[in-house]
Amino acid sequence: MPPRRSHRKSHTGCLQCKRRHVKCDEKRPTCGPCTKRELVCHFQPNSGFENGQLGPKGSLDQQRNRSHGPLPARTIELKLLHHFITDVYKTFYPRDEAHVQCWQVHVPDIALEHTFLLDSLLAISALHLAHRETGAKKSWLQTALRYQDLTLAGLNKVLSSINPENCEAVALCSILVLTLSIAIPGICNDPDDEASRSPIADLPGLRKLVQGMEIICAQSEVVLRNGVLKDFFLPMFDPKTVTPRPVVQGVEEVAFSKGYKLCPQILESLSRLTIEISKSANEHQEAFQQACRLLAELISPLSTLSHGPVITWPHKISPVIFSLLESSDPLACLLFLHYGVVLDIFSYWWLTRNAGRRLVRALLPYSSAVDESWRLTVEWAKLIVGVVN
Repeated sequence: MPPRRSHRKSHTGCLQCKRRHVKCDEKRPTCGPCTKRELVCHFQPNSGFENGQLGPKGSLDQQRNRSHGPLPARTIELKLLHHFITDVYKTFYPRDEAHVQCWQVHVPDIALEHTFLLDSLLAISALHLAHRETGAKKSWLQTALRYQDLTLAGLNKVLSSINPENCEAVALCSILVLTLSIAIPGICNDPDDEASRSPIADLPGLRKLVQGMEIICAQSEVVLRNGVLKDFFLPMFDPKTVTPRPVVQGVEEVAFSKGYKLCPQILESLSRLTIEISKSANEHQEAFQQACRLLAELISPLSTLSHGPVITWPHKISPVIFSLLESSDPLACLLFLHYGVVLDIFSYWWLTRNAGRRLVRALLPYSSAVDESWRLTVEWAKLIVGVVN
């Protein structure tokens, strides 16, 4: 049998090629293997943003030109910007008129002065259209991924020179980069497809993005608290001073009605898990108990202020829990099953679409190590999020 031909290992290939264990030629926005198989091509963000370092050399113009074809028509960019300021901003649930003013007026004004922020708005807008216009999903998704690449290239270029004039743009862009990284897998992947990329594999990268975002915001806190986007950034610095906005009638109202009934069950089960942790001989008891406490606080009470903390919960807990999960630790598996149920409450939000279901499904192989006394909890989590055997 002839020896297998060797090739240079790709460390920055697309997620689809990595999952299929094939060599990626790294062409963007769609690599060769994905073009051949007509797959949606998705590259994991790797800009150096998470640690504040610059990434690969090359001008922003070079980044803009790495494509199979010409740049999108100017009319498409106008459509995307118009879609953002008339529709997409509403999906961020602005609390009041001042918050609406931020998204409709101040953010676009700043974006017109900072291309990397404008690209992030266009990426979010295209991704929302991929979510909404299912018939044109692939086209809009490719557009979103392309503007995501441009965003990362531009943001990466300015990270070494943050100043009072650009820090609002950089801070907001860092939040939108995180938002894109959370939302794209849910738009790309079928939540019931066992072959789709596991959300567990994405958690370490998202954790770094959260840390980078927090560093940028902390360094620019004085400007962010007093700039034109102060109404947007205030909840990040003083969450207790912000009152929850009313629940929006429609899908959010239905989801929260379900959530209010579900929260007592989650809290009771978390209390039982905390007791189980205290009885165990696990050397990481304190880390597990803190993670359980933080998760319980997210829904005690459940409110419209819970969106952000629910998304960032995995990045607030000890990293040792992720290592234990990878080694099929039963306590780590049970902890994340509970998180999947909490996350499912917010599955109506297009940015976290089916996130709870995808997480619970990904945890099922790990659940084989769970003690028999917790089997009903595993089945309960599957039932709540809609995972069918």
